[in-house]
Amino acid sequence: MRVEALRVEALSVLSPDGRQLRCIDLNVFAGETVGLMGLSESGPELLIEALRGLTSPFAGRILIGDQEALLGSEADSRSAGIYAISHARIVVESLTIAENIFILRRNGLKSFFLDRKAINGQASVLLRRLGLPFSPTTKAGALSPVERQLIELAKAIAGGARIVIFDTDFLEYEEKDLLRLGSMLRALKSEGIGFLIHCHDDRALHRLSDTIAIFRDGRIVKKMAARAMDHLGLEDYVVGRPARETPRADLSSLGEERFVVEGLHLPGSRCSFGFSLRRGEVLGLVAPDSQDLAYVFQALSGNRNDCSPSIIRLNGVLLRHANRSTLVAHKIVSVGDLGQTSSLFANMDIGENLLFPSLKKVAGVFGSIESRLAGLLAEHFVAGRSPPMVRVNDLSRADLTSLSLERWLVFRPEVILLIDPYRAADMEIGEIVSDYVSSFSRAGSSVLLLATRVDRLESMCHRLLSLSKDGTRGNL
Repeated sequence: MRVEALRVEALSVLSPDGRQLRCIDLNVFAGETVGLMGLSESGPELLIEALRGLTSPFAGRILIGDQEALLGSEADSRSAGIYAISHARIVVESLTIAENIFILRRNGLKSFFLDRKAINGQASVLLRRLGLPFSPTTKAGALSPVERQLIELAKAIAGGARIVIFDTDFLEYEEKDLLRLGSMLRALKSEGIGFLIHCHDDRALHRLSDTIAIFRDGRIVKKMAARAMDHLGLEDYVVGRPARETPRADLSSLGEERFVVEGLHLPGSRCSFGFSLRRGEVLGLVAPDSQDLAYVFQALSGNRNDCSPSIIRLNGVLLRHANRSTLVAHKIVSVGDLGQTSSLFANMDIGENLLFPSLKKVAGVFGSIESRLAGLLAEHFVAGRSPPMVRVNDLSRADLTSLSLERWLVFRPEVILLIDPYRAADMEIGEIVSDYVSSFSRAGSSVLLLATRVDRLESMCHRLLSLSKDGTRGNL
């Protein structure tokens, strides 16, 4: 399993000059290079300031590896293993390359000046490892601006950096320089370092990044592979224009039309919108505003009478007075708080949660259920993990996610709605969610995923629709 070098969870920042980050989630895997793209003041600059300890979030958290990092200052950031390379960082021209690389080491200035032989030897090994053809005794003043930034990268590696941020415009980099830097970053993949690159040069982002995160209005609106950068119309995401159509999975393999919704409205909007789902289809509904997303989820789950759709049809039958109990009786279920004990019966054990809530409490089936059947299902679910008699309160978040989705898979819903299932999910939980979405689809359930971001949904959904105040746009 890939290891995360950096995870940003629900991070919100408000700077004194009015710039904002709005509940963003971002993960950078060990050995991965993520490019940050967006208009000025759209969010990347503020994220970097938060990572460098220059501004403090008012919500969310930052994890380096599996440890939460409290970044109240640049010193805190450096101690956590975050190193930023920017225009402001320049080498000391009067010192040699080796002296510049090890100037920040912790064993004191006296050792720094006396132990020149050891410093030169260590620098020589590091330079060879990075493929830099410099002598460690060369004065830094003799280097070009590009070469000085490469020495800054060597300094970061020597200092034990776990996250390296390039916050520079790369204007002085020729094609050969970008290729050399790209080779250096690839050579460092095995060392578990994560890299962030922020610039307004599409050429550099494309050459250096594995993944691109696109910011707009303080949010991450899309995350995509850098190799797809040339043909997905990134400008549309950056400035907020309607997205272009991109190829999707073949819908001909899906079943008949099952679920139709018409007449949904967003707060403050006169436009209505709707959609339909086929048997086994996975549809993604994307709304960058989390409040709009929650509003739609409440409407579709039957929890709000003031915003219910005007028409809901299931298998051609019009459902009247579609409150929550009516929808569940027709096997249309909604799952919020995924991975939390609030989505389960906390005082019951695993086996009871698997059968009793889904078949008795929710579906209204009050016949007797043999304990043998309950035990078999519980044993199947927790094989090699948690015994069926374990209480829900004792489970990990990954197991809570599995249990929440497994109990509905047992229920075999006609339609299942999940709200932001990947938000703040680590790699393990993300894989669990994706596996269950695929299982629901194979079992014939229609799946609706509501999310604030496109990434991860792209690989799971047959179609994606973008939700805005003036209606829906699709496919994304």
